[in-house]
Amino acid sequence: MARLLDRLQGHGSVLKPLIEAAARERLAPTLIFNGPSGVGKRLAALALAQSLVCEKSRDAACGECGGCLRIERGQSESLLVIEPDGAQIKIEQARDVLQFISLRALGRARVIVIDQAHLLGPQAANALLKSLEEPPSGTYFILVTPLASAILPTIRSRSQLVRFAPLDVKSLRAVLGANADEWVLRSARGSVETARRMMEDRAEFQEIETATRAYLGASLQGRGLPGTEISNLREMLKDRSAHGFVASLIQGTIRDG
Repeated sequence: MARLLDRLQGHGSVLKPLIEAAARERLAPTLIFNGPSGVGKRLAALALAQSLVCEKSRDAACGECGGCLRIERGQSESLLVIEPDGAQIKIEQARDVLQFISLRALGRARVIVIDQAHLLGPQAANALLKSLEEPPSGTYFILVTPLASAILPTIRSRSQLVRFAPLDVKSLRAVLGANADEWVLRSARGSVETARRMMEDRAEFQEIETATRAYLGASLQGRGLPGTEISNLREMLKDRSAHGFVASLIQGTIRDG
């Protein structure tokens, strides 16, 4: 079965009312999925898209019909996914969206998922503004972002904000598998993306742990830390995926006295 909802961990309670609203034809046409990076917002958007285009059921995606299978395979004529081209989403991509929604719909609904929507360039955002405010009948926009505040206020004011929380340890383990290290599960701050990075680059995170513990040791003893170590730690923390790991180390050290 290709039902994406069954792959989603930790957000069933978030998605359930949206699927129910879609079944009653009361779903807001423009949604903003806001929450930390790597917690499953894009998968949730695709799972909702499946429910909207399913050919057999209006209550939830069946995972078996042609519409559901094409969504799962990324080959649906009823789904358009837009993501940044380099540092932003460009005007040419906005034109692709406008062309997509100008075509005759071939199924129950059409869904446009804009991933990293806070990176909509000014020209692209303005080109899409009218369509986002008043999408054609049967057309739904899902804007996926970790930073809803960076989206144009005129778009935010006409959209339903849907908040996603970090995954708990149980949900992270379900995604990563039983062999995931406990230190990864505790330190990833609910982000699958961060957890996988930590598992792939274990040696790098061990270096970060060493530098962090050196800093903490010097700080707790009231000694200064050599400038080179401060510089090294600052350089390591340019990688945002390390922030949760360092915060976890500091919290654990303080807690354990």
